[in-house]
Amino acid sequence: MSSSSTAQPAAPSVLPQIPTLTSPTDALQLALQCESSQPEQSVPRVLVPALRTLVRQGPQGEQALGTIGESGDVLAGLDMARSSAAWLFILTSRLHVFLTTPPPSSSAAGPSASPSTSDAQGSAAVDPFRSQAAYFLDLARRFVDVSDITQLRYAPERVTRLAKAIWQLSLIVENPKASLYPLRQLLIRYTGNSIHWLTTIHPIFLHACITTRMYAYALPIIRQGISEVSTSLSDLTYQDNLLYHHHAGYIYAALRKWDEAAEAFEGAVSAPGTGVSAIQMDAFKRLVLVQIIGKGRASPPPKYTSAQLQRTFKALAPAYHALLTSTSPCSTTTSNATSAFPDDPASSSPGSKKAASAPLTRADVEKHRAEFENDGNWGLAQILLDQMPGREVARLEETFGSVGLAEVGRVAGLGQGAQAAERRAAEVVLGLSSTIHARLSLDPPMLTFTPPPDSYADAPAAREIERLLARTNETGRQLASKDGEEGRGRAYLKKANQNAGAAGMWSAGSGGGGFGAGGAEDVEMLGFGSVGAGGGGGSDWADEFGA
Repeated sequence: MSSSSTAQPAAPSVLPQIPTLTSPTDALQLALQCESSQPEQSVPRVLVPALRTLVRQGPQGEQALGTIGESGDVLAGLDMARSSAAWLFILTSRLHVFLTTPPPSSSAAGPSASPSTSDAQGSAAVDPFRSQAAYFLDLARRFVDVSDITQLRYAPERVTRLAKAIWQLSLIVENPKASLYPLRQLLIRYTGNSIHWLTTIHPIFLHACITTRMYAYALPIIRQGISEVSTSLSDLTYQDNLLYHHHAGYIYAALRKWDEAAEAFEGAVSAPGTGVSAIQMDAFKRLVLVQIIGKGRASPPPKYTSAQLQRTFKALAPAYHALLTSTSPCSTTTSNATSAFPDDPASSSPGSKKAASAPLTRADVEKHRAEFENDGNWGLAQILLDQMPGREVARLEETFGSVGLAEVGRVAGLGQGAQAAERRAAEVVLGLSSTIHARLSLDPPMLTFTPPPDSYADAPAAREIERLLARTNETGRQLASKDGEEGRGRAYLKKANQNAGAAGMWSAGSGGGGFGAGGAEDVEMLGFGSVGAGGGGGSDWADEFGA
């Protein structure tokens, strides 16, 4: 048999060298070449580095990639799904050029134009700008729906740009709700099976839900919780973590889910860092309020909360610190270190300095109204005030088996005169039907307290307990596994050897790793604005909880 008839093994294909790109046409040619030759290797190793090198040249690079040349729109020659990486770079560069170019204004009409002529020409110039923004917004939505997420993960920083641009475009078209679907779709598809991983899309999406007051739209996302962080999946910063927990707490509070709100705010307050963040200060303030609303008392922050943050909170947030110290059962800074509403069992514990303390009064809250309003938290304070009569009624359950409605109204300060007090007391009791165990009768007007039912006697409650126990055990197993992996890691062992014989591996006030240094300043990200650090102007959002 001749050698010519012998089958020869195919030569392995060689990846092309990373070229220097200068235009969208160059990007098109390279994308098509990578698409047809081992895209699973050539896209991350050739195409993405080449595109990244071009855009890292700054505005000139973005302009070069985002401009439509004389040869036409290169995106028309690329498939959204097969060439998602190229689409992502070119689309975000084009959006960057569009969003950084000021729209035409009425000044283009010239100084000699009359006011009416100038206004008409300015309006006509703005309409094409909004139309272009609407076109880009629809284009981004379609891209989010069909793009190859694997390719998008090769360039997480451009995904962040895309999410920011979607929000900005929705503002230009004066329809912020138009950003909700593409942002949530991008978030769900980008995380995939890693639903517990934090990304830069999370705070952008939550901010959009807050601004549009579409709180329930965010619930399926924030209910998943965050337990993992990776800068390779998303180009996270320290502020992304703080903003996510702060915004999640805000959404839970707006939906009156106080326990979940407190847990989310606490996640921002206790985040490790080397400085004090304005976002943490804002979360700390709201944490105190939602804890008192939800449980009748504020709890001291976790022991691992930054001491510098606690000192700053005491100095710059006196109103909130006063509520914290006066209602925290563990506080030792004041003699009234018990529950805001002494119906709480913690208020009568044996170790309390005071056997019975005065409850939190309206005057205690209203005297700080200016500070609450300045921070955009007066709505929460009002909810706290509205709860006070009900808390006073609930206190009676500890002392009386039955009590007249007139006495109930008098104790709770519900009105002058027996009839008015009885009427208001009946309204309050009916409103507390889910929190107190009592039977209301109107002839004679009496409130009779009854023993609480067994909350865990029914089958659904038992199944819920079993589910929670299983989830807790699984979480414990995962934490133990990760702890073992961390302990075997080279970086950990090296650090341990370097610190052998020291007073402790993690010294107090070291700041801790986490997401990096927090810094005392917080950049104004995505148009979020300042979130208020002690008299700093408060949140940009309208106060959801009323005026």
